Amino acid sequence: MQLRDTHCLVTGASRGIGAAIARALAAKGARLTLVARSSESLAGICRELGANALPADLADPEHTAGLIDRAEALGGPLGVLVNNAGIEVSTPFAATSAADVARIYAINLVAPVELCRQVVPRFVERGGRIVNVSSMAANAGFPGMSTYCSTKAGLSHFGRLLRYELQGTKVGLTTVEVGPVPTDMLSGLTYPPIADSFARLRRIGTMPNVSADDLAAAVAKAVERDRPHVWRPRRAVVFPMMTSLPQRIVEPLLRGVAR
Repeated sequence: MQLRDTHCLVTGASRGIGAAIARALAAKGARLTLVARSSESLAGICRELGANALPADLADPEHTAGLIDRAEALGGPLGVLVNNAGIEVSTPFAATSAADVARIYAINLVAPVELCRQVVPRFVERGGRIVNVSSMAANAGFPGMSTYCSTKAGLSHFGRLLRYELQGTKVGLTTVEVGPVPTDMLSGLTYPPIADSFARLRRIGTMPNVSADDLAAAVAKAVERDRPHVWRPRRAVVFPMMTSLPQRIVEPLLRGVAR
């Protein structure tokens, strides 16, 4: 896909991975509409990149409803949807409130699925690409991250199935599964079992930190080259490959079934 002058929507774009992806797409000449809950922080990066600002709290169904319509009213027909927004709550599950559980599932899983539902019919008609930013936590869980890991597992599996369902259409889908990225969210994971788990994996070299800028460059390249996956760090690729094996076995068995 040619990114120059393509309208791209990026959620969770005011900081961290989302801001890095927005900058990488802008460097390729894309036109951007950026979504974040805080209109104040969103305004800064929108000024920097000449992007449209679309403040929205993706935990609120009233904000997600019609969001693709509003984005296209601002910047014209979309060519790329990047579902990046995500949150984590650094507490043991037994101490997690009902409100926190509802919010993390809404933002990490329900909102990206809903935005895909809104955009897929348009992309089937004219072409486009969806990028779902998941996590290596979708494949290997950590103590203290039950809710986060399960939402990312759901997002990754949804992406695998949707890609299969849309084979033969004009819609491409890239799933991004990434290890720890030094961001505000990562620094906020202070619950000791989580911090100790990450420290151990870094110490044995299994899951080193990933640069947000390097990840963003890989995402932009995947969109340009129609790649189905971005896996970082590369040394951890065995985890998503093992997790996706059942789906890859089933797909040949279902060839010829109408979709």
